[in-house]
Amino acid sequence: MHRQAMVALILCAACPVWWGGCGTTSRPAGKVVLDCSSTQVLNSFAEVRAREALLRHLCASAAWRVTARSEITGPEKRVKRVLEAEKPVQRLKDTDDWLAPTAMIQHHVTLRFDSSPPSHREKRGYVLADAGATSVEVPLSVAPDDSHTLGSELMIQGGSMTLEIREYNLGRERTLTKKAMQQVAEELSAVKDNIEEIERNGYVRKWLPDGSMRKSAVELPLEIREGFSRGMYDVSGYVNPQEKGYITLRTIHARTGKALEDDVNSWRTVQYVGWSSRRDEKFSFECELAAPSYLTEDEWKMEPEDPRRLKAMAAEQEIRVEVWFHGKEERKLREATKVLVPWMR
Repeated sequence: MHRQAMVALILCAACPVWWGGCGTTSRPAGKVVLDCSSTQVLNSFAEVRAREALLRHLCASAAWRVTARSEITGPEKRVKRVLEAEKPVQRLKDTDDWLAPTAMIQHHVTLRFDSSPPSHREKRGYVLADAGATSVEVPLSVAPDDSHTLGSELMIQGGSMTLEIREYNLGRERTLTKKAMQQVAEELSAVKDNIEEIERNGYVRKWLPDGSMRKSAVELPLEIREGFSRGMYDVSGYVNPQEKGYITLRTIHARTGKALEDDVNSWRTVQYVGWSSRRDEKFSFECELAAPSYLTEDEWKMEPEDPRRLKAMAAEQEIRVEVWFHGKEERKLREATKVLVPWMR
C-alpha cells in the first residue's frame, strides 16, 4: 500500500451488467443536488508522505482490502499499476433499511490510488466535481428492469486524489452517497491528523476495527473457506512481513508437488498487507481464490459429461495453498493443505 502512487478514493458498487452503458441503456430520471463540502479533505493528501500514511493505515485495517489493477493508458498504450482499496458497504453504519432489496446489486467502497478516472469509465457519462464543492448536480437513471432502482455516478477530484461514488438505490435521496462521503472524510481526517502515529505504529488505532490485528508470539494458521460459488474459496489469515509489500497465492498439487496454474489468478489474489516493527502484531488479510483444476490435459479435452472426466473431477485431491509475500525479496509466509473443488470456467 505504500507504493509511490497517487491516491484516489473511489466509492462504488458492483453493478449489474445492464448498468452504465454495458449493453443496455438505462432511462434518465432527473437530477439531485448534493453538498460535497466534506470532501475538501482530499486536498490534504497531495504530498507523498500523507499518501503513504493513508495507504499504510488502510492496509492495516480489516475494513479495507487493498489490491492492484493494471490499466493501459495513452496513445503509447503503456501499462500502469493502479492500487485500489475496497470496503463492503455493510461496514457503513445504518444502511440495511434503505438499500435496494436485490441480490444483483452489491454496494461497496473502493479507494483508488490514482488521480485519473478509471480508464474503463472514460466514455461514460459521470459527473466530475472539485473536492469541497457545495452544490453538485448528479443525474439519476432508472434501471431497465422491474426493480425501479435509481443509479448515479459521481467523481470528485482534489489534489492527487479522486473520489468516485456510484450508488444503486430505490430512493432519490442518495443516502449511501451522503453517508459514505461523510464517513470516508472522517477517516481521512483522522489519518491526516495522525501521520506520525501511522509512521510509528502502522495505523490509527481509533480507526482500526475489530479483527484488523491479533497479538500472537507464534505464527497463526491459514484458513481456507468455501466462497460464494462452487470452486471459489476465501483464503484468510494474519501476517506481519515487517515491511511494505503485497501477497499472492500459489497452488500446489499435494500428492505430486506439481504447481497448478503458476501464480493462479494472481490478478485476483494480490493484496497489500499491514505491517509493523513489532513481531507479535499480526494483520488480517483475505484473498479470493478460484481453485485450479488438477485434471490432466486429456481429461480437460473430454466432454463435460464424459464419465471418465466426471470420475476425475469427483476424485478427492488435496491442494496446498501457499501465501507468498512480495517486498524487497519474495518469500513464503504461510501454507495450508485442503481438498479443493476446481472452479469450472
